[in-house]
Amino acid sequence: MKSKIMISILLIVIIILVVGCDFKLYNEPEVGEGNWREDFIATMNIDGSDVQLIQSQHQTSFAGARPYFVRDLAGNYDDEVILLDFASRIDIMSLDGEYRRTIIDSLGGVQYFNQDRTKMLLEKDGEIFICNVDGTELSNLTNTPYKNEGSSSFSYDERSIIYTVNTSDMNNDISEVHKHILMTNEVIVVFRHEEPILPSISTWITNSAEIASGTISYKFNMSDSSGNTPSINKLIKYNIHNNIVEEICTNLSFVKYSNSKYFLAYKWEGGFLVNLQAGDIIQLDINSGDPMFSFSSDDRYLMINEIIYDSQTDSIICIEDSDFFGKYHHISKTHMNSNNTKIVGIVGFLHY
Repeated sequence: MKSKIMISILLIVIIILVVGCDFKLYNEPEVGEGNWREDFIATMNIDGSDVQLIQSQHQTSFAGARPYFVRDLAGNYDDEVILLDFASRIDIMSLDGEYRRTIIDSLGGVQYFNQDRTKMLLEKDGEIFICNVDGTELSNLTNTPYKNEGSSSFSYDERSIIYTVNTSDMNNDISEVHKHILMTNEVIVVFRHEEPILPSISTWITNSAEIASGTISYKFNMSDSSGNTPSINKLIKYNIHNNIVEEICTNLSFVKYSNSKYFLAYKWEGGFLVNLQAGDIIQLDINSGDPMFSFSSDDRYLMINEIIYDSQTDSIICIEDSDFFGKYHHISKTHMNSNNTKIVGIVGFLHY
């Protein structure tokens, strides 16, 4: 009899707790609440609707990886798959998360894709590599362990690779922009800059690109470890035919060129989009603390994590304004498919 009474009391307590609490069957995440975070690789429409959570980090680790849409070279060329870029390897998988496999196990760090996303540039230990997006035909383009090459990108016509080399001799800091012609493997020094070596002051060039025939864009940097001289970051456009040097803007970081090399995006207390041909600069109304820039294949859209700027309509789409992100926390590392209908990214939310 006592056991029946105890069971009845226990049932009543459970009913009171269930009715009196905001019960959620699936423990749905809420913004700003939680004691552990879960990240998903996810795809969705460019307005943030129709979110498909593909893989959870707790199911199959992808910590630190950045996802990209690339061509499916193993299947239908017009279809796409998802490439995951780690610092030390490259994985690839189908759009539903199946058939995930490592295609390059020794290096990661995608610098640029070519415009049809069939080839990519990678960098490791001051060397520049090129390969197909399925990992085949991997080749070391520079193969100079005694030099430090970086900031590689495809030229505007994609017939060459542009990169920078920074060294010093007894008297000068030396920065060069090199052009590696893909068909002949010929390397040409297209630009050379020397600054006298001064105590605590160092100069170097990064983010070089060929933006038109005979025109190079690069970022010039100067820093003073003593703190007596302000640091300088300048974006420069240089015409190798007439030696005309044009300063486009100052104070910039997180530089990314568009696929056509017609535009450049950078962050400095906000987001900026530069027209490299006309020199026009558009300030974007964003404040992303850790920007991850990405252009659509036709340069129309610029993605900065959860923000998408549409250059055709001069408007901004915020993915996190969608109904899905009213519950979930945020999205980062976004990349758009080739026909501008879907994005892939890392969706994170907090469980409570």
